Amino acid sequence: MADYNEKTDWLADDPVTEDDFNRWEQGIADAHTKGDSAQATADQNETDISAHISENGNDDVHNLISDGKIIEESGSNDDGEYVRYADGTQICYKSDDIGLDTSISPGEITDDINIGSYAKGFSGLPITSTIAGGFNISGGSRASVMHWDSGYSSGEQWSANFFKVENTDTRGSSYTINTVGYKSIAIGRWK
Repeated sequence: MADYNEKTDWLADDPVTEDDFNRWEQGIADAHTKGDSAQATADQNETDISAHISENGNDDVHNLISDGKIIEESGSNDDGEYVRYADGTQICYKSDDIGLDTSISPGEITDDINIGSYAKGFSGLPITSTIAGGFNISGGSRASVMHWDSGYSSGEQWSANFFKVENTDTRGSSYTINTVGYKSIAIGRWK
């Protein structure tokens, strides 16, 4: 492959010869050869990069990945939803309405209202938060929620959450709490 020698000083009355046509054709052939060579190099580079990513792309530089995954497992069951991360962190959340049918006088606080277990147990006491609202009450108009977020041990797994409700009706009315809705989240360790 010879380097193409362009002619850039053409004049209007210059004759075009057979040598000019051959030079042009050779220039076109040289350009295709260089283009094909560049494409082959690009293809090889892409193959090399893909191989490197395949071999090293799952390197766990932040110790977050287990078996090539950041999220080990996620799902739901009758006790709510959960996400288990490869680093051992677990987040569980749930929401529901609890039927109480509990009569409560002004200033009185209910017994523990147990929302039960989360979708998956924790290896230690998780940080929990429960927001209750959506009261269905009869005979009164005001209630407030007092949170006693606490866990209990079921074997090696910490998994329960409680809250209480207080009658804050300043008019002195007793009422019955028919149902109370809640949302709860727990963040802790699964391993």
